[in-house]
Amino acid sequence: MARDGSGTYTLPAGNPVVTGTTISSTWANNTFTDVASALTQSLSKDGQTTMTGNQPMAGNRHTGVGNATARDQYAALGQVQDSAATYLTSVAGTNTITASVSGLTAYAAGQTFRFIAAANNTGAVTININSIGAKAVTKQGTTALVSGDIVSGSTVAITYDGTQFQLDPVPGTLALTAVTATTVTANTSVVTDTISEKTSAAGVTVDGVLLQDNDVQADEVRTDTISEKTSAAGVTIDGVLIKDGEVAASARPISIGTLVTASGQTELTFTSIPSWVKRITIGLNGLSTSSTSSPIVQLGDSGGYETSSYNSFGLAATNTGAGGIGGVAQGGFVLTNGVTAAGTLNGIIMLMLTDASTNTWVSSSTLVTSPYVSHVTGGNKALSATLDRLRLYIDGSQTFDAGSVNILFE
Repeated sequence: MARDGSGTYTLPAGNPVVTGTTISSTWANNTFTDVASALTQSLSKDGQTTMTGNQPMAGNRHTGVGNATARDQYAALGQVQDSAATYLTSVAGTNTITASVSGLTAYAAGQTFRFIAAANNTGAVTININSIGAKAVTKQGTTALVSGDIVSGSTVAITYDGTQFQLDPVPGTLALTAVTATTVTANTSVVTDTISEKTSAAGVTVDGVLLQDNDVQADEVRTDTISEKTSAAGVTIDGVLIKDGEVAASARPISIGTLVTASGQTELTFTSIPSWVKRITIGLNGLSTSSTSSPIVQLGDSGGYETSSYNSFGLAATNTGAGGIGGVAQGGFVLTNGVTAAGTLNGIIMLMLTDASTNTWVSSSTLVTSPYVSHVTGGNKALSATLDRLRLYIDGSQTFDAGSVNILFE
């Protein structure tokens, strides 16, 4: 009967033998056949036997086992503790990473591996484990990695989703990149803006915070003082940024330039015009040239004065008739169609920024030359950058001999 259901072996009937009895073939054959059957069901220590059923261990262990090297072998506890099947070794590469791991012959969805990064990545990344094939390493689904997502020396966890390896986020941590030290200098200049409430109930909103004076009567006006940390930072009132920049608070809302005396100069210049300026008014007072040539207005930016492609035209009128002034593709905004040697220019020239995206300015001027000629002009000009200068100019050789010029900007 070989073994019973509990694995216990019992000799067949006729055993044990009795001394002095005859050994029959029936007894002997049955006994040895039964023993042979029991041995066949036993395990061979050299590994010849193949299991045909589950092996209950009853709390016992396999001891002295070797480390697994293939997927169909069970691992020793030491391998599990050391993450031998999931911890990548021989890691190399920056954006094209190669690595090794025990027993892996093919990628399968759900596999998770960890490794120590050999370098900071500088762009999209792939990884090739055990030379099975390079697969993309992505984040948040299929988004390619960008520079600094992998930091040299950090632990990186990746999970294969069937197409690519996704970078596993680590809760509560951020990848750190090198930070260059910088020196911060305290700004001792504090500019104060005064903001008046219309009513105590309305208050004012500063950087999203409503400030009110509940004890102020509706017919009273209460003043709040808000100090800027720096003049460049300003304060935000109801979504509008208010700041002084390089313009003093006392000079607002319209700032005046420095008066330029014309006599003996070949050009009358105004530089360092703030970048926030949107409108400029040029005032001419008794301006005179050394010839009958008329000056023009040229605009400039950080690249210098622009001397072509001004679209400018106008009209000169006397009590006897009218004549045209200028045309397209001028070297500046034209002002008159000429003056007498003894004539002077008086009046204003208006400049306005109409399109900040193209730095396009338009001009309009109303001037009078003595004796008794009126000049009305207009035009436009797109600069290559933000306006920061302008000048009145003749031709570089002729000079102004009298009068003065100044500007207002806002």
